[in-house]
Amino acid sequence: MGYLGLKPGETIKCRDRQHMKKVHDELAALGIRSDYLYVKDGKEGTWIIIEPKH
Repeated sequence: MGYLGLKPGETIKCRDRQHMKKVHDELAALGIRSDYLYVKDGKEGTWIIIEPKH
């Protein structure tokens, strides 16, 4: 997947928590800061949210 064009605030829908961890690790390896998101727009699920660079 092409992660390099992601902007802060964008999200990635994940299949499950294992997939979240994998995506989070892949982003970290590219120097992209992200966090886990379990509720989006009032719906529970598994997402990764892109954080701003510091």
